[in-house]
Amino acid sequence: MLSNSVSDLSFMSIYGQRAQVPGAIIIDDAYFSLCGSGYCKFCWSKYSAPSGRSATFLEFGNIESPMYSRLRHSFSTIYTRMQVKTSTQPIIVSIPICHYDDTESDKAARTQLKDAIHSALFDMNVPAVCAVNQAILALFAAKKVSGIVVNIGFHQTSIVPILHGKIMHQVGVEVVRIGALKLTGFLK
Repeated sequence: MLSNSVSDLSFMSIYGQRAQVPGAIIIDDAYFSLCGSGYCKFCWSKYSAPSGRSATFLEFGNIESPMYSRLRHSFSTIYTRMQVKTSTQPIIVSIPICHYDDTESDKAARTQLKDAIHSALFDMNVPAVCAVNQAILALFAAKKVSGIVVNIGFHQTSIVPILHGKIMHQVGVEVVRIGALKLTGFLK
């Protein structure tokens, strides 16, 4: 009887079923552009480029209440556009570097925002949520685990040193409040 149960657990039977699952949904700027552009991009984890984008309610840092219902509506819109049920797909959300400082007030604000997002997603029966820093995701997308990521956003530019998948805060993370908007104006 033991040999029959072992044969049922073959490599192909286990991993063949996993290969049929499309993967997680990745949402870039899921923290809704508190530092940025007013929209978020989304796609399946197996693709290298976003397949869609959605306007956000926090355009240019305008945080409105009630946060929970707006977060839930935004995530629901993304799942609808991806044409999947929320209960079947895990999600990966990116954390902008402006939400990754180490001061106590930054940690508290980040925790409060993460809690609101996780509450909205788990109340929608999303099976799993993973929040990862944008700079680390950019390196992973380039198939690297160490490097210096320079991100020129709409309102700010960030320079993030990363070693073995960890942000090197002690070396220095720089966030400059000059982004593509000012740079474009300067170059005209």
